[in-house]
Amino acid sequence: MKSFSRPRTTKRWASATVYSLWPVLLLQHRMLRLSLAFLDHSGKTQAIAYALEAIIEEALQEDFAAQGKDAIALWQRIHAQPDVFDKLQSRGAIFCSWTKAERKRNFLQLLTSFDPMYDSYYALRLQPGERDLLSPEELELWANAEWRDPRW
Repeated sequence: MKSFSRPRTTKRWASATVYSLWPVLLLQHRMLRLSLAFLDHSGKTQAIAYALEAIIEEALQEDFAAQGKDAIALWQRIHAQPDVFDKLQSRGAIFCSWTKAERKRNFLQLLTSFDPMYDSYYALRLQPGERDLLSPEELELWANAEWRDPRW
């Protein structure tokens, strides 16, 4: 997966090229995993969800190298709150507006911003001089923005 998805070939799955934006894929998969706790499903369904999770983890490690483990941890902290898909609108628009280098540099902050407490602790994180944070005001500005062509 390039800041989206790379072709994958395994013995079980046919090779395919997938173009999916990281924020969309990670949020959708996380909601799938969380919903399985409440839906009647088979072992096969669960196995497929876990297989997809393994592929995503591998791709995050590959695309974000040293930040891969942190990206996985932040992704797994995303929880179903009422406004989580509303947040995707602004995060997706920002992600598409970034260059490839900006996506690599700012991706962890983007994932962090899905946290329901993000607005509350944003100011606390600024005090010790933390940089590259997305301000709640900036996120709000992107809430109704069109998603630009991400220029793969």
